[in-house]
Amino acid sequence: MPDPAGLFTREGRTLVGMLHLPPMPGSPRHDGTSLREIERRAVAEAELLAEAGFDAVLLQNTGDGPGRKDADLAEVAQMAAIGRAIRLATDIPLGVNVLKNGVESVFALASALAAEFVRIKVYVGAVVGSEGLVEGAAHAALTARHRLGLDHVPILADISDRTSRQLVDSPLTELATWAIEHGNADALVITGRDVAETQHMLAELRGSSVAVPLIVGGGADETNAGDLLAVADGVIVGTALKQTAGFDAPISAARARDFVTAARLGDRSATIVRPAAMGS
Repeated sequence: MPDPAGLFTREGRTLVGMLHLPPMPGSPRHDGTSLREIERRAVAEAELLAEAGFDAVLLQNTGDGPGRKDADLAEVAQMAAIGRAIRLATDIPLGVNVLKNGVESVFALASALAAEFVRIKVYVGAVVGSEGLVEGAAHAALTARHRLGLDHVPILADISDRTSRQLVDSPLTELATWAIEHGNADALVITGRDVAETQHMLAELRGSSVAVPLIVGGGADETNAGDLLAVADGVIVGTALKQTAGFDAPISAARARDFVTAARLGDRSATIVRPAAMGS
């Protein structure tokens, strides 16, 4: 897989901390907070996650609801400004995720910010969520990536998600096959309705012929990180790091450190046999 930064092909498990942006200027939920203040907070949280020991951060315009498939030009420009500030302040690897399926936007940002990876939440099939019907974006993603000369940037493709439901109840292994063989996904993001379902999904995929990294997309905290990382190759974590409940809450430095400690103590990568294709 393309992975120049070695985030998803190294021996240890990869810890990705979420940077949930609040509603930005132009969003119907924007509360008047200046873009400069939003930028300052994002930079501070990126520094906090780096100091806590996270391997990368993932920038997402989470607050720009209600749900939509892609962002508008203003949002892309604002995210670019925030991402640039993060780049100037810290050298922690940066990923980008735009709403549910902002493919053109996410690769425009990846190009401008030299992002180490992108996440796309509806890659194959079709789902129904609060934004309505969202169709798989694999073709558009690969086209945009190649057009911008970003074939080296890994695509983390969700094949399950808590915020939407598959239009047709497709087997998990079938969705994985579609994403990998037809969509050239570089890693799969797995999120069940709860942690138990996520663990079941991971076990099912490990028992199949799937040979790309498996990343937990939600539900991880310091109590279950070790068990999840005994099977998965990495985890994306956001809400478990917050000072209080809700995406808009600031990150707690103590919770970030506690999560990394728990995840590293439970990192049993030495006992897991990785498929040979992972390092290719």
